[in-house]
Amino acid sequence: MTRPGGADSLIEALKRLIVGRRFAPSDENTEIELRSLLLMYDSTSAIEEKEQVKEELKCQKIEYNEFRERNIQLRNQFFHIINEQGQPLLARIQARGGMEGLSSAARQNFDAAMYQLVNVYMRVSKDTQTIKLCEYFIKISPDYMQTKNERKRAWLQRR
Repeated sequence: MTRPGGADSLIEALKRLIVGRRFAPSDENTEIELRSLLLMYDSTSAIEEKEQVKEELKCQKIEYNEFRERNIQLRNQFFHIINEQGQPLLARIQARGGMEGLSSAARQNFDAAMYQLVNVYMRVSKDTQTIKLCEYFIKISPDYMQTKNERKRAWLQRR
């Protein structure tokens, strides 16, 4: 699956840099920044592709069978993002007791990545888990991110 905007090459470069690499404890900020960037770019790219596929079906550029096949591939991609990127990154932050002591770049990238992770969860209809995720981020995020997550949580609760 080729993603829009040349995102594939950036995502692949980040994967080559991160996957299988053991970061030294002194490189914790760099590790969190890079893992967050990968999650953010991969999520954004997959969500954009999902929207593109929906639009192609709506405009009758693709048949329903192709739409369904691509949707299955994207759903698998969303689960991969959750299980291989989102959950490990989240567990890393939880294991260290939160974001205190991280560089501002690591915190900012983590916040943006988690916001995208919530969007991925929403695409696979994990409402209960998504609400819990929003609540966790409301607790640990700066004010500007809390408001965004509060709105998402409220929307999910109404759904």
